[in-house]
Amino acid sequence: MEQQRIFLLQVIYILLKYTDDKHYITYQELGRKIEEKFSIAVNRKTLYSTIRQLMDSDLSEELNYELKLEKKGKDDISRGIALINRPIDLECAKFIIELIRTSRNVDQKSADDLMKSVNSNLSDYQKEELETYDKSYNKSFNRTVNKQVIFTIRTINDAINQHKVITFEYDKNDPELHLEDKSHKYYVSPYYIYVNNGSMFLLASTTRRVKDKDKENLDEIAIKKGYYYIGDLTVYRINKIKDCSIYYYENDGIYYEYQDLKNVPGCQNFKLDEFVNNHIYPYSDLEIKTVKVSFDSIYMANAIKGWFMSNAKIDIDNLEAEITNSQKCLEIWFNSYGASVKIISDDDFSKDLIKKQKERAKNILDKYK
Repeated sequence: MEQQRIFLLQVIYILLKYTDDKHYITYQELGRKIEEKFSIAVNRKTLYSTIRQLMDSDLSEELNYELKLEKKGKDDISRGIALINRPIDLECAKFIIELIRTSRNVDQKSADDLMKSVNSNLSDYQKEELETYDKSYNKSFNRTVNKQVIFTIRTINDAINQHKVITFEYDKNDPELHLEDKSHKYYVSPYYIYVNNGSMFLLASTTRRVKDKDKENLDEIAIKKGYYYIGDLTVYRINKIKDCSIYYYENDGIYYEYQDLKNVPGCQNFKLDEFVNNHIYPYSDLEIKTVKVSFDSIYMANAIKGWFMSNAKIDIDNLEAEITNSQKCLEIWFNSYGASVKIISDDDFSKDLIKKQKERAKNILDKYK
C-alpha cells in the first residue's frame, strides 16, 4: 500500500512538471520519465491503473486540477495525458507578474519570492514562457525600501477581517526623500487595500478622540462612550504607514470603535470597482462629475480612453468625448492635459474648470516672461 502511494505521487510529479493544456505525454513517455527521475522500473499495467485511479477519484477535484486524455493512437496506451486547469494557469500567472513587477510597494526579494510561488504551479513549458514574459519587466523598477510594507499589509488585512480599528504613524512626505519626519498618529477603520498606478493604498475612515470643546455637538451615547467620528473616507499610501497595529484600548480607557463603511457619509451603497473606476488618481472625494471635451487628433482619443477606460464615451467622428471621474481627479487631469483638449460642456463645474485652466495658463506664462 505504501509503495502504491509513493508511485501515485511520482506520477503526479511528472504530470505537473511535463504536462499542461498544450503539452500532453504518452503513457510510454510518462513511464520513461518516472524511471529516469526516480530510478525505478515501471510496470505498464500498474501505470495504466494508476492513471485510471486518478481520473476516477475525487482527488483531482480536491487538488483543483483536471486530468485529461487526448487520443493519439488506436488504444489507451498511446493516448496523450495531461494535467490541465491548474489552480494558477499561464494567463493568470502573467497577470500576477504584472501586479508584482509594477508594484512599488513590493521589494525585489519579496517580488522574486512571490514569483517562485507562482512558478511552482506551472509546468516546465509554462515556466519557460513565463520567464520570457517576465523579462519584459525592468527588475530595477523603483521599488520601495520600506521594509515594513509586507507587515503593514498583513496587519491591515487582519484588521479588515476582524472589523478592528488600526493605529499607525503617517508621514505625508515620501520616505525615500529623507525629509524631516512630520508623521502624525492616526486611528482609522480600514476597508480595502487597492492598487493605483503601481502603488498600494488603504481606503479607510478616520476616527477621532472626543474633546471637551466638541461635546455640545455629540449625542449622549457618543459622549458616554468617549468618542466621535469624523467619518470621512480617506486614502493612505501604504509605504508611508509605519508602526501599524490593531487598536484595542488606550491606557486612559477611551475606546475607538470600528465604523462600518455603510455608515460613512456617501458610502451607503459603496462598491470598490466603481470607486476605482471613478478615481484615476488616489483621492477619496465622492463628488463624481462628467465633462464633455473636444480634441484635435486620434492620439488624444487613445489617451483619454487609456486614462478613463469605461468612464470615457468617445465620439470619434466629431472628435469629442464625455469623461466621468471624481471632481478632484478631473481637476488634476486637466492640469496635465488641459492644453490638448477643450472643455465644451456648460454646467457649473465645467465653467469652474475653464476658469482654473485660464488661471493656470496665466501663471505658466508669467513664469517665463
